[in-house]
Amino acid sequence: PAAAAGIPPWMVLVDPGIGFAKQSQHSLALLRGLPGFVDRFCGRGHVHATATLVGASRKGFIGKVLGQPDPLRRQWGNAATVCAATAAGADVVRVHEVPEMEQVAQMSDAIYRSKL
Repeated sequence: PAAAAGIPPWMVLVDPGIGFAKQSQHSLALLRGLPGFVDRFCGRGHVHATATLVGASRKGFIGKVLGQPDPLRRQWGNAATVCAATAAGADVVRVHEVPEMEQVAQMSDAIYRSKL
């Protein structure tokens, strides 16, 4: 872990690496398993990082699921991954459509994580 190298957890973000050298089903499995990933690295009792970052925006697996080869036309698939990441406890998402995905993240946060 980074702590062994003297790097404090508050300086670390973890990223499950969605879309990198994986088939579509691997990226989908990572998104499904994201709650456990977040808990393992950022959860109570075993804090290795401050937050989890998910960068699924425009990735090929979204295009494959949607049958959409044009990355610029995958915004609704991107929105679904932002919602899933937020619900799973990720605190940072990398996106291309910033104003639109900000709304998705805010609403997802209100639904899944709000204390109201």
